[in-house]
Amino acid sequence: MSSGLTTFSKIVNKWNTAIIGLMTYYHEAVVHANKLLSSLVKAENKIQTRVQIGLNSRMPSRFPSVVFYAPGELGGLDMLSMGHVLIPQSDLRWSKQTDVPVSHFRAGMSHEEDQLIPNLYPYLQPWEAEFMDSARVWSKYSMKRKEATAQNRRLTLEDLEDCWDRVDVIAALGGVEGILEHAPFKGTYFPTWEGLFWEKASGFEESMRYKKLTNAQRSGLNQIPNRRFTIWWSPTINRANVYVGFQVQLDLTGIFMHGKIPTLKISLIQIFHAHLWQKIHESVIMDLCQVFDQELEALQIETVQKERIHPRKSYKMNSSCADILFFSAYKWNISRLSIVTDSKDVLDDSTSNKYWVDVQLRWGDFDTHDIEHYVRSKFLDYISDSMSIYPSPAGAMIGMDLAYDLWLAYSKWFPGMKPLLQQAMSKIVKANPALHVPSNYSELFSNQIIWFVDDTNVYRITIQKTFKGNLTTKPIGGAIFIFNPRSGQLFLKVIHTSVWAGQKRLGQLAKWKAAEEVAALVRSLPVEEQPKQVIVTRKGTLDPLEVLLLDFPNIVIKGSELQLSFQACMKMERFGDLILRAIQPQMVLFSLYGKLHGCRFYTAFSRLILLLRGLRVNNEKAKVILRPDKSTIIEPHFVWPTLTDDEWIKVEVALRDLILADFGKRDSVNIASLTSSEIRDIILGQEIAAPSIQRQQMVELEKSTEAQSQVTAIQMQTTNVHGDTLQVVTTTNYEQQVFSSKSDWRVRAISATHLPLRLQHVYVSNDDVKDDAGSYTSPTQVAAFLYDASPPDNKQVKEIKAKIMADHPEWSSNSICLSCSFTSGSVSLSAHSFTVAGFEWDCKNTNAGVNPQGFNPNMSERVQLFIGLHSGRVCIAGIFIVIVGLFCRGRLNNCIVNELL
Repeated sequence: MSSGLTTFSKIVNKWNTAIIGLMTYYHEAVVHANKLLSSLVKAENKIQTRVQIGLNSRMPSRFPSVVFYAPGELGGLDMLSMGHVLIPQSDLRWSKQTDVPVSHFRAGMSHEEDQLIPNLYPYLQPWEAEFMDSARVWSKYSMKRKEATAQNRRLTLEDLEDCWDRVDVIAALGGVEGILEHAPFKGTYFPTWEGLFWEKASGFEESMRYKKLTNAQRSGLNQIPNRRFTIWWSPTINRANVYVGFQVQLDLTGIFMHGKIPTLKISLIQIFHAHLWQKIHESVIMDLCQVFDQELEALQIETVQKERIHPRKSYKMNSSCADILFFSAYKWNISRLSIVTDSKDVLDDSTSNKYWVDVQLRWGDFDTHDIEHYVRSKFLDYISDSMSIYPSPAGAMIGMDLAYDLWLAYSKWFPGMKPLLQQAMSKIVKANPALHVPSNYSELFSNQIIWFVDDTNVYRITIQKTFKGNLTTKPIGGAIFIFNPRSGQLFLKVIHTSVWAGQKRLGQLAKWKAAEEVAALVRSLPVEEQPKQVIVTRKGTLDPLEVLLLDFPNIVIKGSELQLSFQACMKMERFGDLILRAIQPQMVLFSLYGKLHGCRFYTAFSRLILLLRGLRVNNEKAKVILRPDKSTIIEPHFVWPTLTDDEWIKVEVALRDLILADFGKRDSVNIASLTSSEIRDIILGQEIAAPSIQRQQMVELEKSTEAQSQVTAIQMQTTNVHGDTLQVVTTTNYEQQVFSSKSDWRVRAISATHLPLRLQHVYVSNDDVKDDAGSYTSPTQVAAFLYDASPPDNKQVKEIKAKIMADHPEWSSNSICLSCSFTSGSVSLSAHSFTVAGFEWDCKNTNAGVNPQGFNPNMSERVQLFIGLHSGRVCIAGIFIVIVGLFCRGRLNNCIVNELL
């Protein structure tokens, strides 16, 4: 009780140990001692008060019985009781009875009307029964004691857990479903409640536990389980019925805090950091727009329009506006108000040619997560007040509860809207990446697929000396190492030198290139083979990787202090020759655990680190150790030699001595004085230095300023509390994503009206042209080849087709390339002919992109171009060809005529 910032589970475990020790020996005496029972009740309340003080609140309604007495597998503290604890009926209204047959009965089940927490006494046998059954009890206890002594440990609570059962506690608290209604279980997207993450700590906690920490760091580490406990029971601790009329909204979210709970506030702010609430709202709206845009004809929608809204709209809870607006091709028949799950719609005489959709996000609590009541009340409030702006009386409001993964729509419906919205929302809730970001706080270190990504050798250069004595750099082939430590798979992505052609800032580009390749590999793999964690060896790659893996929000990306020497693989002939001789980028799959002989993955991983570290320290000696003579062979499809277990042990000892000798020589350290932990750190790549040197080499904090994103002022219309229309200006970048419907013809129509104005000014530049080249005339009309075609099943139907111009089958010396550039208010034309070098380069070129590698402007020459207003028709074999194309001094270009024929 007097301990400082300790975890809640430790406090309750001390209480459980004390109460079990007391009741095991004195259970009959305790029952007949009223003063002792009163003391136990007071002590039990003090333990609960100690937990409540840790959360800065002593309100009983915040901490119902389920928080303390629920099993640890369901997030509770697993507290034992010897009091008379009543469970209020308000905490049991969400409980459900499981529809399974009765399999067994337990002693101590209470069938009274009042629901009580089962106490410890009924599960302990009285002394009379103990004496009668002492032989069996002591033999069982002696066996457990003997087993504990053999394992050099004490008897624990788990050893005596079969003396009672927690089935009664779960049943008294309303069943598993009733307990989980107090927690955001549904919002975490766990497939089942079995195997939740309460039985184990995260990898971060385990790694920090054995380090030297200050008192402040140790107390902060102890707060991690408490924060996990608080966020799990947040719908109950932060329930709406604690204070009537008192609530504070968290910044940039729609979460309301009912009282001051600092631990919970910090956790919720961390979950919804970086404007996540606004991003979720915008992502759902864009998904809905795309769904409706695909069903334009079925719903008789003319166009789908994403409305321009204020960036604070998603968490502004006193007014609202439309997020999506539909325009109908014909007037819709509008039904009466109903929820989306009602099967019978009653149509009245009202019609509308506009229909809006409003998406409302919320974070529910245990008392107020009835989504139907919430959406109904919000819809009726907003359509009747003067601050909300809706373009028509007909519209739908969609409410989404992020904590409980619930959604519902309330609307006046038009035909076809209701089934489409049900299908769309059920898919969006399951597949939208933004909705799964808040569930990341439940992702803990477990047996998952992990990738190590090493991009150290992506960008490699050679330094050459010119004739003038200057030093120049030239890129050479590189590679990305993507390694799975559990299976030993190595995805080796070879980076060809052509990637760097014509690029600048190659060091920065290499990080983004590595991140692009990792993201591409993740997308190419099936879901079950995609990693759950990506650990990068260089922290500079973290930011590019986080940006490019936004579509995979459940992949944890982090850096590592573990120095894996993957660059040592470049010194091996198998990898080095493959990378240097590559003629194009390619992906190669290796198994680095091959021939390390059937050991467990962590043994193989440790052996691999030792091999790579030895190759990096001294490549030549390490190769001699691995292959001491010619009889040691390396099979074609393996990386390491074929050795027996005894030979591998000798290799490991020799490599360890090689690494330690290099370290001792380099740092002037006596190897014999190194401890086993220091030897392990040296092999893993961690530098061990003297304390004085460490103090001298303290690295200064790097001051990095984040580049301010460019903002644009946007003007929009809103209303105040009096109903007055206001024009407000905002400069934030959130909630400003633009959606373009496939039926958005207005933009193209307006652009088409400006084409004649642009064509009033046509400029032809004839500067620096070749005089002896052909002069070409380009009329203002367009050439077309007119012909008819019949479908295969009906020869009587003729379809008139026109072929404007096809690709040239070949180029001649008279062929030119006509380029057109659109400038503001005018059009510029220019003509070029290829040189011999250009023809040779084009024959070898396989890149059809905008900037192909190896192209030089000197490969083409400017030629003369005239613009005329004449046209011509040619009749060849009874076929009229309308040609207004390129004329060369009065005669047709043969290439074009042949192509048209």
